[in-house]
Amino acid sequence: MSTAIKHVKNSAEFEEIKASNAFVVAHFYTEWCEPSLQLNKLLDEWIDSNRYQKVTIVAVDAEAAQEAVRDLSIEEVPTIVFFRKGTFVFHVKGAIIKQIEEAIERIFFAADAEEPLNKRIENIIKGNRVMIFLTGSPSMPQCGFTSRVCRILEKAKVEYGYFDIMTDAEVLHGLKKYSNWPTYPQLYVDGELVGGCDIITEADASGKLNELLGLPV
Repeated sequence: MSTAIKHVKNSAEFEEIKASNAFVVAHFYTEWCEPSLQLNKLLDEWIDSNRYQKVTIVAVDAEAAQEAVRDLSIEEVPTIVFFRKGTFVFHVKGAIIKQIEEAIERIFFAADAEEPLNKRIENIIKGNRVMIFLTGSPSMPQCGFTSRVCRILEKAKVEYGYFDIMTDAEVLHGLKKYSNWPTYPQLYVDGELVGGCDIITEADASGKLNELLGLPV
């Protein structure tokens, strides 16, 4: 195994890496962002020590891989994106080392590649304190309900993770049974289902959004 992080300079190379490796951690960085450069040094150390042997860790130049940046709705650097069998799982914004470590352990090591569907759903839900299952992405929503919920969360400056249900048919259908909730988007806070578009919209209109999300009122 290489003892230095692989630097990816274009979207095509990134897509190839994502498709050909089961577990991928991609750090989107720029050369001018000091936290990104410091994070690359730490990732180098992880690779050198074989700490996460079965995980492919790469550094993607966000300015050179613009198509990937758009597809993944990368809005800031550093952003660390996690993929499982080519499918987006979630992302971490910022060089939050503890959160990155916990995510790697939970997503790639806590269960094997053939884990039961409900366990996989639980791992995705717990990937972020606030997690939304939606269609498309926050910057390119595929339905009006998704667009509305994302606008509300962003207006409230809420940090959240998301999972595009259209990328995984098992999760798309399995989550409805898991949550006993028939529609999307679905919003989870601290691992618990909060509800869908109507509940979030009503909470926003009534001034109770922070209470719903477990934030300071």
